[in-house]
Amino acid sequence: MKSALSLKHTAVAVASIFGVALSAPAISADAAKSDRTVQQQQDRVVAHRNVRVSELIGKDVRNQQGEDLGDIKDVIIDMNNGRVHYVVLSFGGFMGLGDKLFAYPMRVFRPTADKDDLILAVDKERLRKAPGFEDKNWPDWDRAEYRTQVDRYHATDTTKIKPSPNMRLIRGSTLVGKDVNGADGKDIGEIEDVVINMTNGDVRYAVVEFDKAWSMDEKYFTFPLRSFTMGTKANDALVLNVTRDALARTPGFDKKKWPNLNDPTWNSEIDRYGVSSRR
Repeated sequence: MKSALSLKHTAVAVASIFGVALSAPAISADAAKSDRTVQQQQDRVVAHRNVRVSELIGKDVRNQQGEDLGDIKDVIIDMNNGRVHYVVLSFGGFMGLGDKLFAYPMRVFRPTADKDDLILAVDKERLRKAPGFEDKNWPDWDRAEYRTQVDRYHATDTTKIKPSPNMRLIRGSTLVGKDVNGADGKDIGEIEDVVINMTNGDVRYAVVEFDKAWSMDEKYFTFPLRSFTMGTKANDALVLNVTRDALARTPGFDKKKWPNLNDPTWNSEIDRYGVSSRR
């Protein structure tokens, strides 16, 4: 009998030992999973790197040595494909470049550690020889002459831009504030801002302010660029074919409180809407 009890106690002890041995890795696995989730969320925040065009224009640009090169004058957006093709820089008097402006592919830039400035990793001599234009004489971006010079000069495997047969290029500063008409041609609002991704050059969405007749709430609403149709002339209003019912399902936010543009939850909501949204 004692032997049986001894075996029983031994079995319980062994089970207890194995229980601890098995539960300890389980706890570690849960902790590791939690750490991975936090890291993935942080990675998504960095990967998003979304910024408003209105805040990007005027942002400082530095070289790898930390020297102030100038600032961002504008961005050139392909409306039909939702991409930022170029960032236009003003170098001021740096290196005797005068008042010339220079277009660079988006992918040549990277943010600084504090994310306040952008770094342009380019050799000074290449900077001096880059094709530029006068501020008073901007090129027609839908014509290939200047674009071809820029693309050839900066073309690498990582920065080259693949042309699209239906490209429609527009300055970001022109897009912000642009009137928006409904399908009937009547004014329904305007573009308040445009959000772009500095990491990959995607245009995430346009932020629209609707007239009070359309939306009594003090809200802005987001739409992917493919939701809009451009007119044939540069000063034409954009056309947005949207109903009030559709507007009620569109992501919006308080005009006085912009969301964190790099928040994973907010971006997931925008992505879900973007997939289902159609012209």
